[in-house]
Amino acid sequence: MKKIKITDIGIVERAVKNKIYPKHSTLVKLSASDDTSKGGVQLLQKDSEVEQRFAVIIPYSEFDKRYIYFAIFNYFDEFFHKYNTGINLQFNNLIEMEIEICEDKNEQIRIADVLEENEKLIELESMYIETFKKVKEYFLDKMFI
Repeated sequence: MKKIKITDIGIVERAVKNKIYPKHSTLVKLSASDDTSKGGVQLLQKDSEVEQRFAVIIPYSEFDKRYIYFAIFNYFDEFFHKYNTGINLQFNNLIEMEIEICEDKNEQIRIADVLEENEKLIELESMYIETFKKVKEYFLDKMFI
């Protein structure tokens, strides 16, 4: 593991209006970012424009883009609580962020695959729980007619 500044990982910029960013860029919410773990860091799912309240990190080719997202996501809450100003995060603070990464790209890919699969399983489990809550609510409503 090696500690590295995010500006050494890739291009870091505040989102530019009407610019198309590549799939698997990492987005960091700078404005109205009081919800940190609930959207403070996101992985861009397709080439698209990004709202200007985000910073965009486009990793260089020697890094797995999904792995970089997970590494930033993992460290973000600690970083946010150290550097936030009210509900905003200053871009100048963001570019000073350092994260620990594995240097072997094949290992990065393997780790990202595992974490991505876990995210899918967590999402499925959440949907399962929500479905059962609705079923429970339905039966409770019918029970007291």
